[in-house]
Amino acid sequence: MSADFTKALRDFLIADTAVNAIVGTKIAMPLQPQGQSYPYIVFGRITSPSQDNTLDSPDPVVYQDYRIDCYAYKSYDANNLAWAVNDALEGLFSGTMGGFRIFNIDVGDIDNLTDLENAGSETLVYRFSLNAEIKRSVKKIISY
Repeated sequence: MSADFTKALRDFLIADTAVNAIVGTKIAMPLQPQGQSYPYIVFGRITSPSQDNTLDSPDPVVYQDYRIDCYAYKSYDANNLAWAVNDALEGLFSGTMGGFRIFNIDVGDIDNLTDLENAGSETLVYRFSLNAEIKRSVKKIISY
């Protein structure tokens, strides 16, 4: 189910107007294809889905952390992309994403993780990152 949710998260970000205006469909997990033009997003799971247990059975809710990295040639563009992702995710306090019920999304601070020391003679690429803890249903919900 985690792979299904990863696709749902990617599709959600592509469908967001602000994110799509900047990167289109250039959102990949875990690595961007070699030679991909900038700007783009790479994201990945930081943790496996964690699930609490109730007295009767496992809780139907999981928590999962994702790291979302936004890359661009200009610091301003990478930062704007990170804020677009932040706004898209924080705007979905509850609802559905690809058939999964979303109970909460907690987005952390945006960090500039650009590697300035190793830039050398290569073209510098800026990287702004954010972490998102997503509380969601274990399985897709059935709609009638």
